[in-house]
Amino acid sequence: LVKSGAGFLHAIIVNSTANGAITIYDNTVQSGTKIGTLKASVVEGTYQYDVKFDTGLTVVTATNPNITISYR
Repeated sequence: LVKSGAGFLHAIIVNSTANGAITIYDNTVQSGTKIGTLKASVVEGTYQYDVKFDTGLTVVTATNPNITISYR
């Protein structure tokens, strides 16, 4: 869980290649409305979403990637 309650997801920055998938939910748990998924082996870079979430922001990773989450 990154944030509970409403907010705005700006971007996910992958600082080093992610070995597993990264899944983003509009929820306080690992299910519900999916905002998006970054596939396994996604390369370094900024993945911009610029979307509103209502319930919360949960990011689930298959491994322990080096990522930064930009939200408000």
